Amino acid sequence: MSGCGVGGGAAGPESSNTTYVNAVDGLDQTGYGLTRAEPYKTITYALAQETTKSTVEVANGTYDAANGEQFPIIVRSGTKLIGEKINLDLQKYALISGTGDFNSSHVNGVSTAAVVLDNAAEIKNLVINSESGVALWCENANDITLIINNGFINSHVGMTIVGDSAPLLLDNVIKDNLQSGIEIFGSAKPVLLNNNINMNSVGIFINDHAIPSFGGESGGGNIVLDNLLCDLLHSGVEAITTIGTRWDLDVFDFSISSTCTAGNEMVVDGAGSVNYQFIPPQDSLLFQNKNRIRLDQPGFGEVIFTNEPNFVWADSSAKITIVAVWEQPPTVTLDGVADTGTLYWIWHSGLGTGGSGFVQFNDGISLVDGDFNNTQPPILLENGRSYYWAVWGWDENGKEITASSSVGYFIVSN
Repeated sequence: MSGCGVGGGAAGPESSNTTYVNAVDGLDQTGYGLTRAEPYKTITYALAQETTKSTVEVANGTYDAANGEQFPIIVRSGTKLIGEKINLDLQKYALISGTGDFNSSHVNGVSTAAVVLDNAAEIKNLVINSESGVALWCENANDITLIINNGFINSHVGMTIVGDSAPLLLDNVIKDNLQSGIEIFGSAKPVLLNNNINMNSVGIFINDHAIPSFGGESGGGNIVLDNLLCDLLHSGVEAITTIGTRWDLDVFDFSISSTCTAGNEMVVDGAGSVNYQFIPPQDSLLFQNKNRIRLDQPGFGEVIFTNEPNFVWADSSAKITIVAVWEQPPTVTLDGVADTGTLYWIWHSGLGTGGSGFVQFNDGISLVDGDFNNTQPPILLENGRSYYWAVWGWDENGKEITASSSVGYFIVSN
């Protein structure tokens, strides 16, 4: 793959396919860069050498003009720029900080940025800022590619994606940017998964014919909170879907605004549209072609006034029964739940609590990071949020799903 792609981190053994950079211990001289013991000093020098390998490993430290970096740092086709594992709380990371002028092939005039990805293969485990420009500019990414575990902080703009770029943005922290966290122009089609975008002036700005994906109808786990003017500003012309994103308010508790001010969740001031609420079809079973289980309580779309609801369903006589509550629309395969990360609460008949067709909230458990083997007592449902729930049953061997309900939803009132 080309663009902003996927690969290994900097913690593994040394490799003949890797060039090493260390702002503290390095030297920009011929013969260096081959090992961690004798690294280059600057990313700029490393990327300019014909002998540089496809992966450039960047040690923790500060990479700025004082260190000898020249901006913008341009990461070209096929190159991976990989830092050590980030720990923002302990301030342990490789920081790239600076601004330089360049001419984008997709935007008129001079642009300014710290790092420009020009069909690079991957960028990972770095913190990037540009006080007067864009921290990360994605110029060309013609395949679905990957940016993972980066922080884009304290810049004018955290990230700009232009042209027909289609990077996959995964696990990024984008915060405290003066203008926008992410700006998406042209006909770009980035895919956003599990990003935390907060405390920017505008969280996400969409323009032109850009169509970002937020993970489809099952949601992509993005968190867009506490942005000062608005969380999402859609000034483009296309229809987009943000289902599964977590906003300050629940999706059934706000409406689309036309003005980006006062921290509005979602603003549309162009010809485009945003589909942000998911109401599941009542007649479509969670697992198709199975015996039907009827959901009775909470009712479909019901507003409930408790954080600890009871769950009632028509008994299917299945040998093993599961009741699940999700924070986002569930993702399933023919064999079961595909993504357990959004499961908030679960009960199954093996717990030995509750009864056939009826369980109380305290009969179930909460999962820790979606891990069925790492459970804890149930955490109360959150006021002002909507939840999805379903019931399904397995055979006595736990190998085949024999019965299923449709997906219901309910809203916990403040």
